Amino acid sequence: MAFILALEAPDVFAAVCSQSGFTEFGYDQRAQTYSGQRRTPIMLVHGVLDTDVQVGASDTIHTILKGLGWSDTELVYLRLDNVAHRWQP
Repeated sequence: MAFILALEAPDVFAAVCSQSGFTEFGYDQRAQTYSGQRRTPIMLVHGVLDTDVQVGASDTIHTILKGLGWSDTELVYLRLDNVAHRWQP
């Protein structure tokens, strides 16, 4: 949801963090046509060992955002080794 809000309501959120994120209902395809003026800073956090939501979901989001022009200062991707879906203590 954080990823979607970053694109749909960039005037409301200063930045977002998507943890173990994925997109439903084809939103990843819709995001590829994003033409908004503001690039909301986004942090993606995903554990490589996540079996609930495959890390490839965040990889796809990262690829889409880079393709749309998000810079390394606007987009941070933490791909956590040896971490599953429920990583907080």
